Amino acid sequence: MSSGDFNPYASPQSPGVAIPPLPPQSYDEALFRRRVRIAVACLAPLALANWWFVANLPGVPRTTVLMNIFWIAPVLVAMFAAGDRILTLLGTAAHVVFGGNVPLPVWLAVARAALWMLPWVGFLAAMIWAVFLLGISLGSPIVHLCPLFGNLLAAWCYVPLAYRWWQTRRHYAALAEVM
Repeated sequence: MSSGDFNPYASPQSPGVAIPPLPPQSYDEALFRRRVRIAVACLAPLALANWWFVANLPGVPRTTVLMNIFWIAPVLVAMFAAGDRILTLLGTAAHVVFGGNVPLPVWLAVARAALWMLPWVGFLAAMIWAVFLLGISLGSPIVHLCPLFGNLLAAWCYVPLAYRWWQTRRHYAALAEVM
């Protein structure tokens, strides 16, 4: 092709122009994305119900109600669309601080495997949140137990994750000593 035949405005679908392929997503990355999205989908209706509950409280300014929905909706969409990537970035930051000589792909694969329970935690957290909102509206003392159960659910995620990261770091430290 001579320089006179070159068209910089040609469509990428033109013959002779190759679009570089995206790197393939591994099975565990796709499964992790699905798990995060299921957890967010379980919690999103309760976040909106919480907003509606606060919006209908007497004495709440309408500007506060509008401001809250303008940040809740984008955060829910962002968590659904990129929650797995956000957790991966947090895992990368944890690797910088605590990872030692564990390779980053191994560190992140361990994290994805350790967080297998995310859909279950999302569902159970949604139930606890619903009990909390119902308890507040009915004036029930059960609302005082909801934070305890919520923290136990969170511990179900971060304790196995921290333990598996610790095991992985010990394993790679032992390998470094042998070599």
